[in-house]
Amino acid sequence: MGNLKIPSIFKSKLFASVLLLKIIFSFLFGSDYLVKWFIPFINYFITSGFSNPYDFFAAGGILKAFPYSTAMLLTLALPRFFLSPLLSGDWQAVGFLHLFAARIPILLADIAILYVLSRWLRGREKNVLLLYWCSPIAFYINYFHGQLDAIPVAIMMLSLLYLFEKKFSISSICFGLALAAKSTILASIPFILVFLWKRERSLKKIISYIAIFSIVFAV
Repeated sequence: MGNLKIPSIFKSKLFASVLLLKIIFSFLFGSDYLVKWFIPFINYFITSGFSNPYDFFAAGGILKAFPYSTAMLLTLALPRFFLSPLLSGDWQAVGFLHLFAARIPILLADIAILYVLSRWLRGREKNVLLLYWCSPIAFYINYFHGQLDAIPVAIMMLSLLYLFEKKFSISSICFGLALAAKSTILASIPFILVFLWKRERSLKKIISYIAIFSIVFAV
C-alpha cells in the first residue's frame, strides 16, 4: 500500500484495548442471521467437501440462508477451513469457535478500514481512532449482530486508496473483488470513471480499468 509504515494509532493502548474487546465479543455474540443461517451455510460448505451450499439450502426451502456471492462465501470459509480440526463435523453445530471464525474476516476488514482512514486523515489519527475504531454503532454491527458489510466496504476503500495513489491496476483488482463481494458496489462505478477521466484524461486507462475489474468480477 505504498508506504507500509504502521500508523501510530495501531501502537496505542486504546487500539489494543478495543481490539481485545472486539475479539472477546467475537466469541460470544451473534444474531439469528449469523447463528441460524450464515454459519451453518459455511459449515455445510466445508464439511460436505465443498459441495454447493446454495443448492442444498434452496432444496430445503431456505432461500435466504446466505444472500451473498461466492466471493463472500470463500472469504468466510477460509478461516473456517483452517480451524476445521478444532471444530465439529456437524454442519448444524454453532459454538464459540464457529462465531470467532466467522468474525475473523470482519475483524481484518475493520482493521483495514481503520488503516485507510488513518492514511486519508493524517494528523487526525486520534479522531479516527475515537470516532471509527471506538464507535459503538460499528462495534454492535460487527461484533454483536454479525453483519458482513465491513468486508466489501474495506475492499472498496482499499480500491480507492490505490486509485488516489495512481496505482490503477491494483485499484481495479480490488474494485472487482469488492463488487464480487457485494453487488451494490456497482453504484460507485460512475463516480470512479468520472474521477479517472478528470485526473488522467485517458480513455485507454478507463477501458483498462473497466476490463480488469470486469475480469476479476467474472472469475
